[in-house]
Amino acid sequence: MISVCRSASMFPRPVWNVHEETIADGDWTDYLSETWNKAFSVLVGHSHPSVLVMVEAFQAFLASFKQLIELDAR
Repeated sequence: MISVCRSASMFPRPVWNVHEETIADGDWTDYLSETWNKAFSVLVGHSHPSVLVMVEAFQAFLASFKQLIELDAR
């Protein structure tokens, strides 16, 4: 017979519990790459875009970023 023992968590619950952030539509991860991926999927409109859709999204993002730089330079 196999017995399983529960050990104390390595990190306290508030550190890894993201329920409140999820409910508030906030960042549900602290990994920078996952946060960027989530923001990009919102920009593109879905999670697995084709290459053409990605290129168009990057071009649109670059154009809007250039406008912000130009407005800031004035």
